[in-house]
Amino acid sequence: MLSSSWPLFDLQIHTPDLTLRLPSDEELGLLARRAEGNVLDEHTQHYMTGWTRLRSPEFERSFVQHHWLMRASWSPAKWNWLAGIYPSGEEQPVGIMGLSAQDFLAKRVVSTGSWLLCEWQGRGLGKQARGMILAFAFDHLGATEARTFASPDNAASPEPARKPLDLILPGGESMGRNGRSVA
Repeated sequence: MLSSSWPLFDLQIHTPDLTLRLPSDEELGLLARRAEGNVLDEHTQHYMTGWTRLRSPEFERSFVQHHWLMRASWSPAKWNWLAGIYPSGEEQPVGIMGLSAQDFLAKRVVSTGSWLLCEWQGRGLGKQARGMILAFAFDHLGATEARTFASPDNAASPEPARKPLDLILPGGESMGRNGRSVA
């Protein structure tokens, strides 16, 4: 099994509603096909980098290569965990939740970012996934600060990013309290 060579494939974060884990290469390929033209509509594509505007087959190739690059360039000094978002009952990911850091051992700062397929947006999955990944970062990795990035013009997706101190984790715990900084 590949996880014996790359243990990050064994890392999974669960709630009753969602699982975050690295997608397999097959799942990445399927997600790439589903995501082409299905992350943002033409009026909101400018909120994210140019990858959402690529067309098939360049989109799928670029998508998979980016995930492979993040895995291949992983180091203690710089890492980026691009977890698939798997709602309960779904065998395939419906988006990606990323957790990244540079010089984490010295700085203890993480960054997050996410996206969902259009048909899965507006259901609270992004907020829950961000809460899960922040709880993991603070409670298990020892992060002291988290940064998230979103366009202030994008009213649809940045709710967790605009109001991170109001983020409620599964079980009702709030992030950003008790000395934990979420910027």
